[in-house]
Amino acid sequence: MDIDRCRALIYAIDTGSLSAAAGKLNITTSGISKMMSTFEHDIGFELLYRNRGGVISTKKCLDILPSIRQLVEQNEMCDKLVETISEQP
Repeated sequence: MDIDRCRALIYAIDTGSLSAAAGKLNITTSGISKMMSTFEHDIGFELLYRNRGGVISTKKCLDILPSIRQLVEQNEMCDKLVETISEQP
């Protein structure tokens, strides 16, 4: 699973907006929209309901979301550990 897509999904859900999530990731709204569409295509089901008011999670997304959050957290922990080890003599 692509960690950038996972992170983008979390931001979109937490903010309720693809535009707000795009801003946090410094990408365009179109870019994050394409990213989410590709993510949904790759896993085989919809993750987000999109409407004028923003986005909300689908039932299937809610089922997988805890694992996605854990994956992103573990990746961040691993990145920090690599940085710490790299700084050691």
